[in-house]
Amino acid sequence: MTAGKSIDSLPSISIKSLLIILIMLPGSGVKAQVLEDAEALALVKETVDNIYNMRFAEATELCDKIDRKYPDHPVVYLLKGMVIYWKYFPLLTRSPQTSEFEELMNTCIDKCENFEPENEAEFLLVNLCARGSLLGFYAGAGQHSKAFSFGGPTYRYLRRSFRFTGSYPDFYFFTGLYNYYREAYPEAHPLYKPVFSLFPSGDMEKGLEELRSAFKGSIFLKAESSTFLSSIYKFFENDYESSSYFSRTIFNDYPTNIVYLLNYAEDKLLTGKYDDAESLLKSPAAKTENTYFKAQMTVMQGILNEKKYNDIEMAEKQFLAGIEQLKDYSIYGKQYMAFAYFGLSRISASRNDKQNERIYRRRANDNTDFPDVNFE
Repeated sequence: MTAGKSIDSLPSISIKSLLIILIMLPGSGVKAQVLEDAEALALVKETVDNIYNMRFAEATELCDKIDRKYPDHPVVYLLKGMVIYWKYFPLLTRSPQTSEFEELMNTCIDKCENFEPENEAEFLLVNLCARGSLLGFYAGAGQHSKAFSFGGPTYRYLRRSFRFTGSYPDFYFFTGLYNYYREAYPEAHPLYKPVFSLFPSGDMEKGLEELRSAFKGSIFLKAESSTFLSSIYKFFENDYESSSYFSRTIFNDYPTNIVYLLNYAEDKLLTGKYDDAESLLKSPAAKTENTYFKAQMTVMQGILNEKKYNDIEMAEKQFLAGIEQLKDYSIYGKQYMAFAYFGLSRISASRNDKQNERIYRRRANDNTDFPDVNFE
């Protein structure tokens, strides 16, 4: 395991991972509001699947149906917020939709504070969904002070949910995340060590074991477990075959989600399976007008031209173009800018241009906390 790495690029707790647990709770004897209505529950599940498959018009229509059935329920604000988050991904502080997203999530959190005791589990989990979504947004947008202010209260709510861990294998997802990140984050960011010292210690290896148990034994949290495991194995463990296994799983579950497609293609490039990566990038699901995703694909095409076709002139053009396209995407763009700079450094080395080799290598390292993930 490589020390000193950031987890800012890792996925936040997803809406589905928390929402879908609502489906599991009746077996524990806990009463809930939406869960008692099979029709509303089916609508929630369908809405979530549409969001993850990037079918936003359908998801919005379903949100309206849920709202008519349960007016002003916090889950409606949560779902509508996630439609915005995924439709305009990556959501940045300058994005016109940011204020609406934050308002929806904060409204959801506020409404979750008022519940009947028999509905505590349902409202607690919706609360965690909104908090996790905001934390992910703040981290991706580089707003660490806001993420900081959310950390303590969110931890308190998360600990309240741990009483369900002995009932279902799915809850190993939560204990696994805590055990792994409790140790990984302060290791990556020494500045936060005094804060994290206030929380009970974790165990990275135990966390991985628990996440794998959730992946193997759960029905509802397999996708979320695979997402986190893929990122951890790639960026922390540098085990690209394992990362590819898990990224393939979630891509197969949501084949129209371009985020998952690009993550899978990235893993294919890292494992040297260039034909597979190229097929993914040429597939209909990869067609997009989103400039952020197009920039990522430009860098991937540069890697293909460098590694598969030995066309370093074209690769150089694509790396430079990708860097220019990614400059306006805050933290979201840094990892792929680093990939492009690593490529330019390799091209400079092939030309025996030592000066530019060093310059590009330094720029690559400046843009990533994962220098070992470089396609070399």
